[in-house]
Amino acid sequence: MSVSMSRRSKNNNGFVVKARVLNGLGDTKHDGISSIGCGSSFLPTRKPDDQTVALKLEDHLTALKPSQYLAELVDYYRKKVDDLLSDNGAVQRRLEQITSCIEEHRNLKQEMQAKDGEIMRLQRSMSELQDTLYQERDHVLRLTAENDRLRIKEQEDREKIHHLLNLTDMGPLEVTYFLKNRFADEPNQSPEASEVDESEPRQGPRSTLIIEQLIPRQNYTELLNSNKTRVFKNPKNERLEIAALKRQLESMQKTIICLRKQMELQSNNSNDQIKAALEERDNKQLELENKTQL
Repeated sequence: MSVSMSRRSKNNNGFVVKARVLNGLGDTKHDGISSIGCGSSFLPTRKPDDQTVALKLEDHLTALKPSQYLAELVDYYRKKVDDLLSDNGAVQRRLEQITSCIEEHRNLKQEMQAKDGEIMRLQRSMSELQDTLYQERDHVLRLTAENDRLRIKEQEDREKIHHLLNLTDMGPLEVTYFLKNRFADEPNQSPEASEVDESEPRQGPRSTLIIEQLIPRQNYTELLNSNKTRVFKNPKNERLEIAALKRQLESMQKTIICLRKQMELQSNNSNDQIKAALEERDNKQLELENKTQL
């Protein structure tokens, strides 16, 4: 059986050398006697204990002289150790770089998550502001429509007042009040239900003349419901009724123009709302995809 044993010894240069003693020829056992060979030397002994073997091996290694082969072996392992140390340093530096990169990536990921949360809050706030803005736009459109209606009504009332004043040949200061009812089938209206114009100071005697509607309710409704041309006995009444119809037509035309404008504004507002809703849906889908990827 081949025996291989090692020990550390110092060469002439002072370096630690790990010497290996090999039995090239093999060990022989004869009646409990064993021999250990090193090179061409044989040490026949009886079977000793481990301590005795270690001491004899140490003495034998001490007796060996350093050779060129051992020096080359020492140089080889020295270079090998230096290479391993340099590789170890490079690996350590690489590990430190990887550790710093991982830490930086973790910090960047946390910052990105915080920024994403802030962006989500800002998007929700922006959506709420857009909803509020669209509600205010609707409110403004309703107010604009009401304002247009009142303006048209005011213009129509002014034209009626002007026309009535022209009929009576009276000035503004001579008119006490006008009837609320536009038809003539209720002549006994109480002054308490009528509107009194007290905005201007009195500058002379006022007339108590009540100006009634020229077109009675029955004839007026018959004229509106029938497609026949009415034959007037008095040409003056015919002109007056035609003028009244013209004023009504102009008022309706103004109303149509205002309604068209309102419809256009409402359509634009609705389109903006639809566009904002679609953008919000796309943003939510993109946010959900990003969360799924993470």
